[in-house]
Amino acid sequence: MSSLNSLEAEIRSRLSDQRSIDADAIEVEVSGDTATLNGSVPSFWAKIYAEQQAASFSEIVHVDNRLQVDVGTSEGDDVITDEITENLRLSEQLDPTTVDIAVHGGCVTLTGTVPSESAKQVVFNYAVSANGVRDVRNELQVRPA
Repeated sequence: MSSLNSLEAEIRSRLSDQRSIDADAIEVEVSGDTATLNGSVPSFWAKIYAEQQAASFSEIVHVDNRLQVDVGTSEGDDVITDEITENLRLSEQLDPTTVDIAVHGGCVTLTGTVPSESAKQVVFNYAVSANGVRDVRNELQVRPA
C-alpha cells in the first residue's frame, strides 16, 4: 500500500470515528499535499468536521471539500430560524436583537453585529448545528461594546 493510500485510509478511519458520519459515503483522494473529499454528509456541521479531520494530518496542506450536504427531508426555513434564534436567546453572552438570521432552502445567512470574534464563532456554531442547515454564510461584523 502506498503512503497516499495509507493516508486516505487514515482519514477515512478518523471520519468513521464520528457516529453521525457515514464514512462509506465519503470518497477521500490524496494527491500531493491535497486531500479531496467527495460524497455526502447529513449536516453542514459534518461537512466542516470532515474537512477539519482531513486537514489535521501534517502531510495535508489543502483540503478540497466537495462534500454535499444531504439532510433528507429538510426542516422548514422557519423552523431553522426559530432554532437558531432560541439558542441565541438562551445565550448569556449574546444580544439576539443585534443578529439577523435569513434562511432560504436550508442556507443560513448571518448578518448584524456581535461584540467579539468569540461571539461571532458562537453564533456560527449555533447555525451550523441547527437541524436542516445545508450551508452558512457568516457575515457578522465585530463591533466591541
